[in-house]
Amino acid sequence: MKPTFLRNIALLSLLLVTSLPAQADTAIVDPWVREGPPAARVLGGFMTITNSSDKDDALLSVSSPDFNMIEMHKTEMVDGVGKMILQERIIVPAGGQVMLKPGSYHLMLMMAQRPLKSGDSIKVELSFESGKQSIEMPVRKGGGMMMDHSKH
Repeated sequence: MKPTFLRNIALLSLLLVTSLPAQADTAIVDPWVREGPPAARVLGGFMTITNSSDKDDALLSVSSPDFNMIEMHKTEMVDGVGKMILQERIIVPAGGQVMLKPGSYHLMLMMAQRPLKSGDSIKVELSFESGKQSIEMPVRKGGGMMMDHSKH
């Protein structure tokens, strides 16, 4: 083979490897959606996000064909009242994790395209600084504190 051909193959291989997203360092553990009443317009989404890299990562946005809109929120107590604060990003620290759980960080899944019940699942795309990940989130019954979203 000609040296030029081998060099081009090596450069192409290097380009492909360096252009891959770094999502292997960011893992999603136990994703799920809380089942709501049949007419619910807003559901909560939860998971643990781990980051095994030596650099912080950030969840920037979430989308799903099953919902018109998904926002990232954090529930905080302000003067004894639980308030949901819209998050532009959720930092996942280097070598650490962040838990999206009832009463803390969570996803607000709004305007479902179809009724969802325990046993169903939805497709979700998570956009991180390090790249995108597509996951399935099962719908299940769940306990724990969630806030009333009717006036949200």
